[in-house]
Amino acid sequence: MTNPESFTNMKLLDRVLALSSLVGLAEMAYIEADKHLNVLTWNHGAITLFNCSEQEAISKKLDMLVPIDKKKLLECPNSEKITKSIIDDNGYKLWYDFLITPIISIKGEKLGVSILVKDISKEIQKNSDLGEYRKQLQEIYEFAPIGIYKADMEGKFTLANSQFAWMLGYDSIELLIKKSSKNFYNMFADKKKAEKFKYYLKETELVNRFRCQLLKKNGSSLWTLSYAKLVYDKKSKVTGFNGFAIDISETIHAENSLKNANEKLTLLAVQDGLTKIPNRRKFDEFLANEWARHKRDRNELSVIMCDIDFFKFYNDTYGHQEGDNCLVQVAKAIKNSIFRPADLAARYGGEEFSVVLPQTDSNGALKVAENLNKCVEHLKLPHKSSKAADYVTLSVGASSTIPDSNVSFEDLLLRADEALYEAKKTGRNKAVYKSF
Repeated sequence: MTNPESFTNMKLLDRVLALSSLVGLAEMAYIEADKHLNVLTWNHGAITLFNCSEQEAISKKLDMLVPIDKKKLLECPNSEKITKSIIDDNGYKLWYDFLITPIISIKGEKLGVSILVKDISKEIQKNSDLGEYRKQLQEIYEFAPIGIYKADMEGKFTLANSQFAWMLGYDSIELLIKKSSKNFYNMFADKKKAEKFKYYLKETELVNRFRCQLLKKNGSSLWTLSYAKLVYDKKSKVTGFNGFAIDISETIHAENSLKNANEKLTLLAVQDGLTKIPNRRKFDEFLANEWARHKRDRNELSVIMCDIDFFKFYNDTYGHQEGDNCLVQVAKAIKNSIFRPADLAARYGGEEFSVVLPQTDSNGALKVAENLNKCVEHLKLPHKSSKAADYVTLSVGASSTIPDSNVSFEDLLLRADEALYEAKKTGRNKAVYKSF
């Protein structure tokens, strides 16, 4: 009578032999180890996969031969599949499924562990979405509303999208890359910008938000916001740089328009609308600043106040339009009478004008005041209603001081105004200086 246990062992042996045959035909690696991870079985597939002979494998522990954690091998309670990658001798990454199964005796004792290894690299390659991913990237690359390019370190283009070619006035990528004699660097309208771009790229490996003008095929230019980053090969050698450029011409145009508008607003805020010379606001700001500076430096500061003689009569006689024309010509004469860039002539209000003369003493102030009077007189603008002359004249008052803590610029203005009042009181058409 056959022993039941012997019969079971025979059946188990048959199954093992059958499994071994199937594994061999499938060219899969099959490995067995005892509960201490000593290798017991190491088939031809394992020899090929791990480039290790059976004799070498049997003398080592399993965890030293396979890329599976030791704890996982020792404690594996049930069959488990783990996907791992292995780099072969040629440097290629290959993917494998490791089916780990504990070896259990008939009595339920854990005797060791077996591993069946299947090469799934082709399946990974076949089923991966790499091709689709690349397709999507290509679509993004072509559809992107920004110019994308690749160049070597000499700036010669090796790759570009259609948008970049169109931005620069080329009908196709081929015309830009193959037929254009220009490289990226000589497309800069400003050669100093090109050198700065190169410097940033070589020193920091990255160019970020770089504003520059690039020359188009027809010689015109466009403003771009450019980015670039160095590219390295497998040996860490610089091969060139990737970059992209955003056309910001409209943004620059809007910025310039805004800047011009702000400058006009600023000018309107400090310029007299009629005479186009500085207004009272500008005069007050300028005088306050000069007062503080002269107080600090202990220099003499002079102020001149002017008034067109009998201007009300002029308006009544010739009309307001001619009156405005008179103010414009007088303002121009006063402005042309001061020659230093540091001096300021302004319309103080109505027919009144004022002049600030930095670093000017009493003699200089009186000389300028008298010159203002003569320049307006030389205009020979008819004024038949004037009681001072037959033409438009100017009464002028001047004063000077070295600013200190005991007085203010308002005091200096008051003293110049008193000098003007004295000029009017004593016959007009003259200049008077009043000491502080």
